[in-house]
Amino acid sequence: MSKSKTATKAETKAPKEKGADKKTKADTKATKADTKAKTTATTKAPKEAGAVLKNGYTVESLSESKVKFVLLILKDEFTKAEQEAYNKTKHKYKLQGFRPGKVPMRVIQNTYGSDVFFDDAMDIVFTKKYREILDAEESNFEIVSRPSLTKLDQIKNVEKDANKLLGGSIGDLLVQVEVEVMPPITLGKYTGFTLSKIKHKVSEKDVADAVEQEREKHKREVEVTDTKRKSKTGDILTFDFAGSVDGVLFEGGSAEQFRLELGSKQFIPGFEEQLVGLAVGEQKDVNVTFPTDYQAEHLAGKDAVFKCKVHKIEEVILPKADDEFAKDVSEFKTFKEYKADVKAKLEKAAKEKEEAENNDALYKKVLENTKFELPKMLVDEYSNMMLHDMQMQLTNMGIPIERYFEMMGTTREGYLQGRYKQDEATVKFRKILEAIVEAEKITVTDKELTEIAKKRAAEQNISVDEFLDTRGGKENGLQSLRKPAALEKAMKFIRDNNSFKD
Repeated sequence: MSKSKTATKAETKAPKEKGADKKTKADTKATKADTKAKTTATTKAPKEAGAVLKNGYTVESLSESKVKFVLLILKDEFTKAEQEAYNKTKHKYKLQGFRPGKVPMRVIQNTYGSDVFFDDAMDIVFTKKYREILDAEESNFEIVSRPSLTKLDQIKNVEKDANKLLGGSIGDLLVQVEVEVMPPITLGKYTGFTLSKIKHKVSEKDVADAVEQEREKHKREVEVTDTKRKSKTGDILTFDFAGSVDGVLFEGGSAEQFRLELGSKQFIPGFEEQLVGLAVGEQKDVNVTFPTDYQAEHLAGKDAVFKCKVHKIEEVILPKADDEFAKDVSEFKTFKEYKADVKAKLEKAAKEKEEAENNDALYKKVLENTKFELPKMLVDEYSNMMLHDMQMQLTNMGIPIERYFEMMGTTREGYLQGRYKQDEATVKFRKILEAIVEAEKITVTDKELTEIAKKRAAEQNISVDEFLDTRGGKENGLQSLRKPAALEKAMKFIRDNNSFKD
């Protein structure tokens, strides 16, 4: 069967959007909230009972999420489609006495059967008619699945076989298909909420930790030359080790000239602590017990002995937190100025985090107040789109997708299953936004689209024309921005018509 129109890919993720957050007091919006609490989106399945006659087809709602079409294909239409199918495929048939592509249609039918062109012809004629139906019914409901053929009959007796509404003559075909559609959405409350504001404060410890992280980035590793100097936590040790269980060396338990920062917890508990207090050239047996949940099951819970020999000790030296350090790592001349800048950047990040989390909580509240069943196919389509994007990113990094799943201890199916609930919430929220766009009559002007295109082009460091060319040319490119822009406006509408309290 031919391809159908499918739901547009979601470009707006729910409960994760960032942006300017203007607050409006809830009491000034209360009346509006009451009037909007039960708005119904008009993108929905038809409500008529029974089949309804349209132009060359009938439509019938089987449920809120399923619709049935019956198409009448006239005998002459199908005959023309068979001729078209023959013209497209005749080069494939090779029969003795005929040059390739010159075998007459009737000869091919006599050789391979009278219905040899049936499938191709059906695809040709159905594709054309179904596309016309999609265009005609676009304003009535949103089709989210490919058509599923449920019945195909040829009229042999007009009185018995013809459709009551469509009629039909002998030799005509009646094609019945079913499709999934987006069910109607009755919006719940989406304005007038007052939520407790999430806050993130920056402490002096946060600032000190950030400075310490910067010092760590500029640390020096100096080899210890004093032969009497013992290793201590924080040192980098270069050593050999060989691990055994019950006196037998095990695979992956030995290495030479291995570098380890003592205290980094790179090894199992108890290992690194026993390497503290050793001098260069010294040897020691390190006795440990593997954790019971250790990833290598044959070692889990087992006692082991690692024979170790120290070759080198390096002391880690951090730069002093002073003016010279500030000059080295920033544009400031004093450590005081540098520290103040670190604090300001942390406070900015904290504010952005607050804004994102508060918006996320608000969107979640809106999502919870509108209940509807979402066709699984829409979620699967979105999940697979996200998986494809991730696969492209991994490919650019030289990592095969299957290798990624292996590293994460999962499979393709497990990965998709693990993200299903979040993806379902994302797609649901998008549908709610679409309903709000309609309910609030939100529009995007051509001037706004042009400004959006300019901004997006600047972000990619290309011209506006180049940016629009990547989206199908100027007209198509601008129009492709209209719906996402309307959804952004809907999110701003939600932010502006709800509030937060301290």
